[in-house]
Amino acid sequence: MKKNISIPILLVLFSLSLFSCKKDETYPQHEKPNWEISEIENVQVNFSAIFDLESNLSVYIAENDELAAFVGNDCRGTATLINDLFHITVKGTADENSKVTFRYYSSTTKYMYEAIDYVDFEANITLGTIDNPEVLALTLRK
Repeated sequence: MKKNISIPILLVLFSLSLFSCKKDETYPQHEKPNWEISEIENVQVNFSAIFDLESNLSVYIAENDELAAFVGNDCRGTATLINDLFHITVKGTADENSKVTFRYYSSTTKYMYEAIDYVDFEANITLGTIDNPEVLALTLRK
């Protein structure tokens, strides 16, 4: 009698385990972006930044990665990768008070990321140094 009861219970438990498995979330992969700096009238000033990525992403940095600065949808600067650090100059006008966000494309994973925080445009400043780069906190763009 015990064998007859335990088999149906095992079948029910097995069935429940099949349907209760959580699927891993998948993220869209992207083609390499072709970010070009937008034409802006009266560009007179800029600011510079040297960025590193958070440690969970910095292991994937590759030569074909892209980092760009945006005000809304206007690209205001594209970075150059030198010794695993992104060097970028962000262009603006003298009376600029925009919020700048950054987007990062990983050529290794083909994922697109966006900065969690924005930077207020401030003329003629430098964020980060080679010895102490600004760490860019990013989140996946879906």
